[in-house]
Amino acid sequence: MLNDYKNTFSELISFPRNVVDTFLHGDHEKFMHPFKFLLIGAVLVLLLNTLLVNFSFEPDATAALPDNGEAGEQIEEIAGWIQVSNVRASTQFLPFGLIILFIPMLAVGGLIFLRNEVEGFFNHLVMNSYAVGVAMLSLLLMIPVWIFSGIPISDPLVNSTLPAVLVAGVMIWIYKQYLRPASVMEWIRMISAYATGYIFFIILNGFVAGVVGYMIFAIRRIAELSGS
Repeated sequence: MLNDYKNTFSELISFPRNVVDTFLHGDHEKFMHPFKFLLIGAVLVLLLNTLLVNFSFEPDATAALPDNGEAGEQIEEIAGWIQVSNVRASTQFLPFGLIILFIPMLAVGGLIFLRNEVEGFFNHLVMNSYAVGVAMLSLLLMIPVWIFSGIPISDPLVNSTLPAVLVAGVMIWIYKQYLRPASVMEWIRMISAYATGYIFFIILNGFVAGVVGYMIFAIRRIAELSGS
């Protein structure tokens, strides 16, 4: 399995069309299945993130406090949990966010701008699954930044900007190797497809993280009331 993963990874870096088109044409044995390739990378990154990095921090939600009293304290607590959820979704658990939300959104962007280059939603899913499988390993470069930079994990530079730059750099490289853009307009369509998918992902990821943060607050509140 490790050899299959390494062979698939190295081929995607240089000649992604060999991997993607081989799978789309029905040869599922030559290279690793895209879902399996994604899952191995996600588990590896999540495991190393969890073992090596301390993602805990004290949320700063005082700006959300409208007044004094119990209601204001609850709003502050909700805002704090939403902040924690957003940071964790953008750092520790980002690999699974890329799988669940980013790949479909990239496929939507591809259908809008790359419909002449890649046919069908399923084909876009497969191409982007392999590309994200490679790109998520670049997040390992964030581990020494999170550990040694001294920048708080709550700082957008290290929990949003740098991970986004790393993933975008690898994704655009895979796109270039696969699509081989030969004109300025082809480059514009390629980058527009990625940018559209990324914007959709940021919106959805923030919404989901907000819902999760509120659910954590609600569950803890219910547990407190039950205990009292």
